[in-house]
Amino acid sequence: METTLYTIEAKTASEFRVGKTDATVSIKLIGEKGHRSTGWLVLDNFWRNDFEFGRTDTFNVKAVDIGLPSVIRLKLDKVADPYGWHCEMVTVSQGRVKRTFYVYDWVHDVMDVGYGRARLPQHELDDHVIAIRQTEVERNRAEFRWNIRPTSDDAGWRLPRFADADEYEELPRQFRISDEQINNFFGQRQIALLNSLMEYASGMLQKRKLNDFDDYKDCFFHPSLPNDIPPFCDKWSTDEELARQILNGVNPTCLEKCTELPTGFLPTQFECGDEIHDQIQKGRVFIVNYAKFTTEGRRNRTKKGDRLYAGDPIMILLVGNDSKLRPVAIQLEEDGHVFTPRDSYYDWLLAKLYFRCCDVNVHEWKYHFLRTHASMEPFAVAVFRSFSRRHPLYKLLRPHVHTVPAINTIARKNLLGPTAATNFFLSLNGLDMARKAFQDLRFKNLHILSVFDQQGTDDKEVLSEYFYRDDALLLWKAVQNYVTSVISIFYSEDQDVADDWELDNFVRMVATEGFGYDGCDRGFPLKLESIDKLVDYMTLIVFNCSVQHAASNFGQFEIYKFIPNAPGGMRLPPHKKGEGSMQRIMDSLPDNVMASLQLGTAFLLSTYAPNEVYLGQFPMNLFDDARVDQAQAQFRRELKTISNLIHSRNKNLKFPYEYLLPEKIPISIAV
Repeated sequence: METTLYTIEAKTASEFRVGKTDATVSIKLIGEKGHRSTGWLVLDNFWRNDFEFGRTDTFNVKAVDIGLPSVIRLKLDKVADPYGWHCEMVTVSQGRVKRTFYVYDWVHDVMDVGYGRARLPQHELDDHVIAIRQTEVERNRAEFRWNIRPTSDDAGWRLPRFADADEYEELPRQFRISDEQINNFFGQRQIALLNSLMEYASGMLQKRKLNDFDDYKDCFFHPSLPNDIPPFCDKWSTDEELARQILNGVNPTCLEKCTELPTGFLPTQFECGDEIHDQIQKGRVFIVNYAKFTTEGRRNRTKKGDRLYAGDPIMILLVGNDSKLRPVAIQLEEDGHVFTPRDSYYDWLLAKLYFRCCDVNVHEWKYHFLRTHASMEPFAVAVFRSFSRRHPLYKLLRPHVHTVPAINTIARKNLLGPTAATNFFLSLNGLDMARKAFQDLRFKNLHILSVFDQQGTDDKEVLSEYFYRDDALLLWKAVQNYVTSVISIFYSEDQDVADDWELDNFVRMVATEGFGYDGCDRGFPLKLESIDKLVDYMTLIVFNCSVQHAASNFGQFEIYKFIPNAPGGMRLPPHKKGEGSMQRIMDSLPDNVMASLQLGTAFLLSTYAPNEVYLGQFPMNLFDDARVDQAQAQFRRELKTISNLIHSRNKNLKFPYEYLLPEKIPISIAV
């Protein structure tokens, strides 16, 4: 058999220091349909330390001439290196022609990588490649495991299913975040913990008191933390500022149109009297109802063991003749007094503080953790369990989901665990709140267009300053256009969707294993049978992993930094009418230890990683397809247009809404 000279270039990825290897790496080149192969070729340069962090190594090897390969088979001596080799790509050249195989994966023992564009499984023509795909998916199901199906005694009970790991180090390496990201996360965590210890010592040994609101501006002493005052601080206690943060803070989907007054609310309690019914009919009355969510679940305690309180508030808001939204009534407990702006200044202010306390808790556990972090993990796990790397949907979704299990594994231990800092400054127990949120979760709650429609917040004339909604709609459309462009390359008709068995497995796995393991399907589809449905489903995943998470996460330090603006816990039970006073407010607000824990946690969660990848950026060339390159370029152009529109609008705003600037939206959930 004739031999030839092959030049093989192997690039080791740069994200992980342990991604390099000193173990023996071999390659087998396999021809079309698997009929011919070179046999194993050891990749080794004499007196050179190959496969180092971020480096490309070149090897010239003689082998049986099979032409350019259609598949490469990589092998690592896993006994010599239990960590594995993180391979980015391998290029095989023969003379002046070459083929590049994009790997972007960890090689632990033997791995097959095919050449060519992404294909649907039913469109594969090479039986050898079909067999490789099937073997790959089977291996992935053994590697990317679900947590054991939970029962009522397990921590994962009544939560979306997640990757089978109690500790970050137990995750498959493909789910890990880069060294820089993990070092940044734990570095910021250490800063927050150090500051908390400083505050604890200060509070216990020096008995430092917080006597007025301004004292909270001095809570953070660590030099590595920003100490600037949020721009809204001079207006934080006003009704207008509270409403602005409901619309455009970090919890902007809590608002619903009010169609009738809740039990306990009477027209005579409102300044407008009976006209409140007319305003309801006109669609100008809105409600935030936390009573239906917060009545269940444990209340936390401070480090000293004192019980924390939140109330079960219902707030009514009205759009006035000046088009401004303002709160007009708050009930803190069932059958309790309804507070209004006509009450004393301190009674009304304290009622707003109890509402905000509950808002912080519901935001953190329902809208931030449950509806972005936890709800996206079943999609992430199912992507790696269902698709081969040749599938276009794997290539589409991987950049948006692959970091989700890592940060969630860390969060379940450090934010939801029994010793988590959140248990000492947030009033409501996180695990209980997340379980309640999951119990009520439906597929439509993850679809932002459905949320605006069902909650009656889609009218731009009534809610003219709902900038979160306006930006979210622009970004949904941009993501949808990008997803449509990519999917249309590979799916030419609805039958292609119906015949895609890897997609079938993915959708069914998400519905039955990810969300419906307790027998409740929660409205998740079991099968997709049209291109339109497929586009909608994929857009939902990409949007929530990027846009929605950014909206609910990265503003936390700004919004929660000034504690009276958004206290995470209250130290006294909700007040009665006439009990409000400055002293009562200060006795109710968080002490310096609670304030430090809140600030530290908010800072930790709001920090971008140094090497963050943002929406529209695709550092991994997963598709290697000019048609997809064009779709990605058009996506970036649309995002740039949206950015320009937001910047232009913000010039006229006293408090610019910047959380959904595309350049501030990471491509995936990594913090």
